[in-house]
Amino acid sequence: MKIAHRLLCYASVFFGVGLVFAGGVGFHLRETNQSEEVARFDRLAKRTVSQLTTRLHTYEYGLYGARGAVVAAGSQDITWEKFHQYSLSRNITREFPGSRGYGFIRRVTPDQEPAFLQAARRNGQPDFTIKQLTPHAGERFVIQYIEPEATHQQAIGLDIASESNRRLAALAAVRNDAATLTKPIALVQAC
Repeated sequence: MKIAHRLLCYASVFFGVGLVFAGGVGFHLRETNQSEEVARFDRLAKRTVSQLTTRLHTYEYGLYGARGAVVAAGSQDITWEKFHQYSLSRNITREFPGSRGYGFIRRVTPDQEPAFLQAARRNGQPDFTIKQLTPHAGERFVIQYIEPEATHQQAIGLDIASESNRRLAALAAVRNDAATLTKPIALVQAC
């Protein structure tokens, strides 16, 4: 009986030590797995941020190209035809993947609006009107040209200053002389 009791004690001690050892190994393995998960997530996040930054810079370069075309033509002399000709020199789908297009926005004070509308209508856009999402009395930021025009007809003439997220992004872009993302918005051409 004593031998059986002794064997039972040894087995219990051996079993207990095995449990403690297995628990330690399990805890260490869990910690290692969590560290690897965190490291893997960090690598993925850094790669995603890098890819997104590269993509945004690509879009920004496209906007600089459009700005260059406007400056070369003269901001007061840029016409729909000149802007369209510039757009034909670009392959938006290939050069700017994911982009729906790009445009030219003109700042128009309320007292300049009648003359601006007349000039736009003489300049190949006979039905040009200014559309506001929310009426306001301040300066207008009007989408005068946008390419590809066929898929953006609803956006032509939109006063982006008539919606706060668009207005704030436009002002930040002007203030910082840099492309600026808006907070989430609903595109008028998607409605």
